[in-house]
Amino acid sequence: MDLNANIGLTFTPIEWGNEQKHILSAIPQGKSVFITGSAGTGKTLLLEEIQK
Repeated sequence: MDLNANIGLTFTPIEWGNEQKHILSAIPQGKSVFITGSAGTGKTLLLEEIQK
C-alpha cells in the first residue's frame, strides 16, 4: 500500500555525488568514515541510506 498516494506526494530518487557513493561503498567493506559538511548538504539523508 502506497501511503503517499493518498496525500499526493511524489519522491524523486536521490542522485548521489562521487563522495557520497564512495562512502556508501566503503561502509559495507567495514571501513570507517567521517561525514561532515555544511547545513543542507545531505548528511542526514546519507546516514538514513546507510541505515537501510
